[in-house]
Amino acid sequence: MKRIIALLCSLGIIGALLLPGQPINPVETFHAVAAACSGESCIGLNPEGNCDGDAETVASMAVPSLTGGFAGQLDLRYSEYCKSNWGRYTPYTRNFIGIPLGVPVSSYGRVTVWNPGAPSQPGVHGFKEASSVGSEWTKMVDGTMTACVGVELFMYTYDKDSMRQGDLESEGWTWGPCV
Repeated sequence: MKRIIALLCSLGIIGALLLPGQPINPVETFHAVAAACSGESCIGLNPEGNCDGDAETVASMAVPSLTGGFAGQLDLRYSEYCKSNWGRYTPYTRNFIGIPLGVPVSSYGRVTVWNPGAPSQPGVHGFKEASSVGSEWTKMVDGTMTACVGVELFMYTYDKDSMRQGDLESEGWTWGPCV
């Protein structure tokens, strides 16, 4: 269905280019292509390449780490043109020295977003490798309703003497803002 919508949008743009005397507004053209879904029809879709062109952060918070300090930033994102929300988690660092353990630790986040009373939408990427950088985000929910975001932090600890990776341990959920 998404491919059909994209094809129809591109044919409309090509048709507009071929018609003489028809002025083209590139901003309107971008928004027509970007809004491949709207509100409820965006639920479960990846915002990347669909609705992230006009995205803005409508709420954010620093996510505390049980090992001390903050692990990253949790954002609730919104697209006006798609009328959709999604969650994004950006770690401040992937690898750090755990406090008070004094051993290397790798941090991972599992971000989710939901409309109250509806199922949550999971992250698009799942866990990233410890050497990866950048944000992790969720699939979209209906932006015409209240949306909430949360993240579950996981840590891989390492044995101090052998430097072998230990178990993946949950630090629990941090519930973020609802807008």
